[in-house]
Amino acid sequence: MVDSLIQSLKLPLVLQSRICSRVASSSHDTNTSRSNVGGTITNRSDPSDDELVERVTTNPFPVTSSITHGSNGDGSGSFILYLPTVVLRKRHNPALSLSCHLANKFRIPLIVLFTVLDDHHLPPQHKNNDPPLTTGTTTVTNSISMTARRLAFTLEAIQSLTPELEKMGCGVAIRVHGPGARTPHHLSLIRKNDSWSRAVVCDEPFVDPYRTYVSRIVTACRGNGVPCYTVDGSTTVPPRMKLRRKPNSEDWEGAPVKAWAWEKKTAEDRILQVKGAVLNGDLKAPTLDVRLPPDFFLAVSDVDGDSRAGEHPSNNLIRSLLPCSWLDPLTPSPSQRPWTTRELLSLNIKQWVMTWPGAD
Repeated sequence: MVDSLIQSLKLPLVLQSRICSRVASSSHDTNTSRSNVGGTITNRSDPSDDELVERVTTNPFPVTSSITHGSNGDGSGSFILYLPTVVLRKRHNPALSLSCHLANKFRIPLIVLFTVLDDHHLPPQHKNNDPPLTTGTTTVTNSISMTARRLAFTLEAIQSLTPELEKMGCGVAIRVHGPGARTPHHLSLIRKNDSWSRAVVCDEPFVDPYRTYVSRIVTACRGNGVPCYTVDGSTTVPPRMKLRRKPNSEDWEGAPVKAWAWEKKTAEDRILQVKGAVLNGDLKAPTLDVRLPPDFFLAVSDVDGDSRAGEHPSNNLIRSLLPCSWLDPLTPSPSQRPWTTRELLSLNIKQWVMTWPGAD
């Protein structure tokens, strides 16, 4: 079944073939404007990590302030949420491209939230059931996902990408998880009634801890009725083009046992995918119609809506949808609120990771 929202975008086939609809859109979601609901958007304080995972699909957050939706029904009280994990680049990034297409369809901003995960996000079988590994005189009983070297590598990739995203007009935020720093803002932003994510887009992951992370995002989207899409930017030929999804399952079947068999099976598609991406620009992200300013969650716009050409008319409205901790420059970052791009660029990453308690 083709998702109605994706179908309405009229995307190139090369891009469309990489999109998997995890939570399908409803017919209402394909409308290009949002009717006035006469409700309020709440600005929330941050609950704890475990509490938020349980509550995100059920109970509302504490209200600290509110702002009423505009009566023009222009969707200004909502945004597209892109949660990158493994595709940390602008060029040939199909998830970024889809996110921009969705933002332009509804004429709303695009928020990009990077969440760098630590070992806490590994599933239980990786954390507890692995046999001990002995190296010299050291015995390791648990899997290690986030070493200082890997953390530096990931943050340097994000450091090079975020200025490009801000030039596009994306609202960029960077969280790093560690001990006492795991409030799942990637889930708290998925609220259809108060922070109204119009749709959520993630990279398609193939390994943990990203599979667990995306699984929780899909669950939150399903509980809130928010469309959710994962997009494969890691393979030349998306496996979903050739595999079959098992009935009533997130698993797929039909993969050949031998690598050469898969190569032969996908040879024709590989040529089409490469030509589409390189020659036709099918994966290129379009220019955003609605732009957010740099460091958007710490930047206060003019109350009268006076903003630079092409920017969202009131960044203050978008800021009212965010967790309270994001709005205070004095809140510790990246533990309790995200870094801005400016803050990330100011760091010597290799020095900083040696002081971060979340790295092994």
